[in-house]
Amino acid sequence: MKGQGGMGVLWFFLLSGFVLSLPYVERPGALLNTAELGRFFRNRVLRIVPIYLVAVALLSTGPGRGLEWFLWNASFIKGWNHLWSVAEEVRFYLLFPLVMGVLATIPGRVARIAVTFALLIAAFLARQLHLIDMMVGETREFYFWFFLGGVLVGQLSHEPRIRSWVRSRPAGVLFTSSSLLIGAFLVLSSNAMVRDFWRPLIPGLRSGFSLNGWAQPELWLVLFSLLTIDIVLRPKGLVGRILGSRIVRLAGLLSYSTYLFHLPVVLMLAPRIVDREALFAATLVISYAIAWLAYILVERPALGFKSKHVRDETGTAPGRVP
Repeated sequence: MKGQGGMGVLWFFLLSGFVLSLPYVERPGALLNTAELGRFFRNRVLRIVPIYLVAVALLSTGPGRGLEWFLWNASFIKGWNHLWSVAEEVRFYLLFPLVMGVLATIPGRVARIAVTFALLIAAFLARQLHLIDMMVGETREFYFWFFLGGVLVGQLSHEPRIRSWVRSRPAGVLFTSSSLLIGAFLVLSSNAMVRDFWRPLIPGLRSGFSLNGWAQPELWLVLFSLLTIDIVLRPKGLVGRILGSRIVRLAGLLSYSTYLFHLPVVLMLAPRIVDREALFAATLVISYAIAWLAYILVERPALGFKSKHVRDETGTAPGRVP
């Protein structure tokens, strides 16, 4: 799976657009209301900021960091290493009400789907106009188009004709097969598989060829969209049952904290653990333990406050806030 970490980031971008768009598919103009807009931003702040600031504060104590480093990350202007994706996500939140404002002027579900697709294409073409500074001599392009892909999936999943077709028996077989193939391709598309499997099979592959998310994001936008539609509209299908299992949901509950803390753990362990598989296992166990502690001490209290004092825009139960 070498080189596949970006897959989680890209699918997260798509899922963010999908989940946040759900309450507004039928009423995109709701975010033009000041009270609703305030609820939206309070929800976002309570979901991502508390544990993020804790992680950034702890990381700022490392060598070569300090108050300035903390402020760049805490303000989301820059994002050190893996924190760039959180900086991007905050920008998505700021742009999302503008997208809903545009869609509110478009009458009809089909027309809004077409306009969302047009916005996606425009964002894709402009992806290099705004880059996120990773503070390590690298930048990341603006993946707002991936977020808009999630908004588009949210609209498609509400289209009655699509819902009816996806849930039909012939389409069910097709979607189950395609989702399983996408899952297999997640492994077959890794950098190591390109080197050890595809290159011997196809010797003519150009040097540096890659199938992973950073190299082929357009392909993975389509694949993740199909996978998401299958899971959402067919929750009792094979893939839906697998991803809806208790162990996967438990991993998802702690995924944000695990993501925030995993890289510092890698950097701490890498000089001490030479074997890469052992490093992966140790990082997973330690990061997950830290995530549990962070969830209990920081995330759960913040989510409890959110559920108690701020009406969640998706109507989800306390403790299951997107």
